Amino acid sequence: IDLPYRLIQLYSFKTDIVLDPFMGSGTTAIAALKDNRKYVGFEINKDYIKLANKRVLPYNNMLNFD
Repeated sequence: IDLPYRLIQLYSFKTDIVLDPFMGSGTTAIAALKDNRKYVGFEINKDYIKLANKRVLPYNNMLNFD
């Protein structure tokens, strides 16, 4: 999560939307949520979708757009 987190901090602003066209296990989505960004991710493998949903769910409440 550290590398996507750093890249998201460098190349986006708070409240931006981060696109991950190959979501995999959801690492980029977690990094985006940890730094107060929204995300959009695409994945065609059903196993990875289940895994990403399971991993991202605890971070979904971290968004704080005041």
